[in-house]
Amino acid sequence: MEWQPIETAPKDGTVVDLWHSDYGRMTDTWWDDDSWVVTGTTHGFTHWMQVVPPNVEVSHDSRRQK
Repeated sequence: MEWQPIETAPKDGTVVDLWHSDYGRMTDTWWDDDSWVVTGTTHGFTHWMQVVPPNVEVSHDSRRQK
């Protein structure tokens, strides 16, 4: 994933991470009506990035004993 210009960010409620020039990365934010839902500030964002869920590895033995 790469940072994208804020002008291209989805405004449909999709959860994204935002970049702010003073505060850095703001995680798990979304657009609601006319502003970003984020703690602290609603303006000054320059970039956005899609939220990528963490890799979850399931370790198990699929062999069955007979």
